[in-house]
Amino acid sequence: MKKVIGYLGPEGTYSHEVALHIGRGCKLVALESSKFAEAIRTKKIQQAVLPVVNAIGWQVQWVLDILLNGNGECQITQEIIWDIKSHLIGFGKVDEVIRVYSHSQPLEQCKIFLSQMKRVTTQSIDSTSAAVAFVASKKSHSFAAIGTESAAKLYGVPIIAREISDHSENQTKFIVLGGRKTPPTGHDTTSFIIGTSNEPGALLRALEVFDALGINMSELFSMPSPNRKLGECFFYVSVDGHRGDNDLSVAIEKIRIRVEYLKVLGSYPRAITALNTL
Repeated sequence: MKKVIGYLGPEGTYSHEVALHIGRGCKLVALESSKFAEAIRTKKIQQAVLPVVNAIGWQVQWVLDILLNGNGECQITQEIIWDIKSHLIGFGKVDEVIRVYSHSQPLEQCKIFLSQMKRVTTQSIDSTSAAVAFVASKKSHSFAAIGTESAAKLYGVPIIAREISDHSENQTKFIVLGGRKTPPTGHDTTSFIIGTSNEPGALLRALEVFDALGINMSELFSMPSPNRKLGECFFYVSVDGHRGDNDLSVAIEKIRIRVEYLKVLGSYPRAITALNTL
């Protein structure tokens, strides 16, 4: 039986591209964001491909909620750094377009290019793929979408302008939940969620353990606590090393007694940038 991998649908999104990249020979299932937690819990899918954080500063809150609230089946077993290549897709020329559709994030990330288009207005839509599908249905030279090359191919719409993002090196980190846990490789990352008391120096007292043991911290950002009270935050932390390494194992136990909450999300091979050649 083929392994079933869930990704944030519909087809033609960046999540679908990553699922295609890692899931050759597997069954791929498009899911809405609200369906993932249940699909993982009930084993409808064996793995989930989810975006977590983007190089220009946004995090995906509903994915962080799954990591925080999930049980053992929500362990991270792989990460993929994916180049985000946004294209202007439509049937007309650039100077014919008066309305551009896309998800809110690509619209925000392509502001410079959009500002140079004459008379253009923008409209947010559920996903980049849905935007391309809408343009395909209209076949108007006045409409265009910002989306992926795979969506352009899927719906048969030409690419008018390639790689129009404000940031030429825009990347998103995707994680894979579920599947076989990996032994130490010597080039690993371990991720945590920690929650500290609301007092001066609480986070510093936890993180100084890594410095004392010579462990490099590669990622740190705050995330709202489950009860969403203003000013209360948990923190997503990634460090170099595997939880099975002696130094990191010691660090985990030292940090555990310095914080109010600690959850190890998984140890997995350190990501390299995947070649986006779809």
